[in-house]
Amino acid sequence: MQQFLTPTNKFIKTFLNKVDLRSRCCHLPASFVHKLNLKQLRSILFNVFGLFSFFSFNFFNLLALFSLAALSASAYAQSEVVLRAAVASNFAASAKQLSTPFEKQYNLKIHWISGASGALYQQIRHGAPFDLFFSADRQHPQRLADNGFIKQTTLAPYAIGQLAIYAAKNPALTPQAIINKDFVAKRIAIANPITAPYGKAAQAWLTEHELWQQYRKSAIVGNNVNQTFQQTHSGAVDWGLVAVSQLVAHQLPVHQVTLTSPEMLTQYAGVLSASKHPALSSKLVAFFTHVEQQEKIASLGYLPINALSTPAQLSQDIPSATRHD
Repeated sequence: MQQFLTPTNKFIKTFLNKVDLRSRCCHLPASFVHKLNLKQLRSILFNVFGLFSFFSFNFFNLLALFSLAALSASAYAQSEVVLRAAVASNFAASAKQLSTPFEKQYNLKIHWISGASGALYQQIRHGAPFDLFFSADRQHPQRLADNGFIKQTTLAPYAIGQLAIYAAKNPALTPQAIINKDFVAKRIAIANPITAPYGKAAQAWLTEHELWQQYRKSAIVGNNVNQTFQQTHSGAVDWGLVAVSQLVAHQLPVHQVTLTSPEMLTQYAGVLSASKHPALSSKLVAFFTHVEQQEKIASLGYLPINALSTPAQLSQDIPSATRHD
């Protein structure tokens, strides 16, 4: 019989030889323990090992399934398209709000990076990895297109910005009262005229009404129009020139100023030549120019692009691209 012992039988026999069953079986009567012959004990141990194998097999199978699911999710996340869009500060909140349906339709994400148009312009010139540029004017994207950073054929207006007087401590203050000098401020706030189109428009309005020389030294200049709104809203200044869209978003009184050249704040978008997703980026620009989105943009404090006469009239007021580079 010795030659027919399987490895399992050998293990059981060794187990019987080395372990005192009478002390291991919960102090069962000796007569019961002695009745556990090799065959019976072998059956018991196989049942125990079988259960262990079953649960081990299923546990590791489940673990493998979860691992596969995690890898699949990771692969999906890695394959998900992400568009990186540089956007002027005034339009950042509106862009995020309006682009949600587009993200769902094309199963992608849009990362909006906001700042002054001039600052974003410089980043793009130095190789910032953007797919699109939503500027607060036409000048900056046009200059980028002229220098090969933006595809000329993708340039399109998407909104017309508006400027307004805002005085947190004196909500009834109007532009006319400022022009008539019925109210003389100690400190005002505007965005940087060099880098922010809303700052440039603010300076133009102050200059037109012979107020720039009066306030230029006391003006607090923000990096962008969002910073200017925050400074004004905090009461740190007597009044500021901010975007109408900011006042609409905060449900504040709007006292709009009339610009001699509304085209100054005609906001253009374009697809970068180095975009990793040019087709989807072009669709996003088209999405914002669609009539349905234009109605929503108008409700957020902008004028729709059809409020302008003709695109040709716009181009007449655009400074030379080479003069500023």
